[in-house]
Amino acid sequence: MSTTSQNQSGFLQIDSNVLEIGYQNCKASAKQYFGPFAWVVSNTDGGTRRSLDAVFAHVAHVCNFLELLSTDGLSLDSWSSYRNEVSEALTGRTRKTELAALNDTVTRFKIPKQFIFDPLNAVDQWVRNPEFETLEHYNTFTSLLGGSVMAATLPILEIDADPKIWQPKAIRGGQAILQAQLLSTFVQDLQQGQMFIPPSELKACKVDLEAVRAGKCDKSFRHFCRVQASRIEAKLEGLGQLVHEVEFDGQRCLTSLLGYYCHLVFKIKADPSLLFEPDGVINKREAFKFKAKHWMGLESKVAIIPEHDSSH
Repeated sequence: MSTTSQNQSGFLQIDSNVLEIGYQNCKASAKQYFGPFAWVVSNTDGGTRRSLDAVFAHVAHVCNFLELLSTDGLSLDSWSSYRNEVSEALTGRTRKTELAALNDTVTRFKIPKQFIFDPLNAVDQWVRNPEFETLEHYNTFTSLLGGSVMAATLPILEIDADPKIWQPKAIRGGQAILQAQLLSTFVQDLQQGQMFIPPSELKACKVDLEAVRAGKCDKSFRHFCRVQASRIEAKLEGLGQLVHEVEFDGQRCLTSLLGYYCHLVFKIKADPSLLFEPDGVINKREAFKFKAKHWMGLESKVAIIPEHDSSH
């Protein structure tokens, strides 16, 4: 049975045993939120997946805190404690094996700590103002939460480009993926009493929320969906430009991820009424096709990914 030891201050004495336990725990935590998309990184080697799990587990914990805070199921003191634990862990001192694994990943891949703290900042923003009153507020939140995840994972996929160029594109791309996800579940969320997209965006398109709740997809709602989808498409293009800047397995990961979300956004633009479908915009059969192609190494061509320049 694996055990861990602590020093007199109560912090773990970090060794290979602690890290092994930490990475195993990260795998279980990451599965909570990212399990349905585990296939996207299934082609990577075990070491890469472990490091990705460390980042994903951190974000999963943040999302869990966000859900609990939004339903008054958690005290702010508990949230503050986790925030402090992350800060300590990134200095090499922690009482939690998962955070030891996170710090190990951040250190080995030289991941800017900003991208680990940004999801925490997203929750802080939510605590201060849980309603996305403006587009700027919404964009900031999705950038901090979704954008930072993408920016933190690309060093693990061995991005080889100027950070001043790839980081802004990665952040916008991750932001777009989160916004695409929120758009695809807009009707479902609304019927459950939640709304993440700012009311100002709906008002600008003259959307009748009561009609949407009643299951009606009228002209104004179709226009709203297409406006949102077009913005998301533009942000995804920058991420497409980074595909050939990562190593081979990473290229496959990004190609599959972008293929899935570009298809999602395309379907929403083509037929916004799909947001009312019980099976979602992309049904289980379609989703399985994406998985199967990835497993077989037959990722579909994605329009926003430039042709590879062999002289690069």
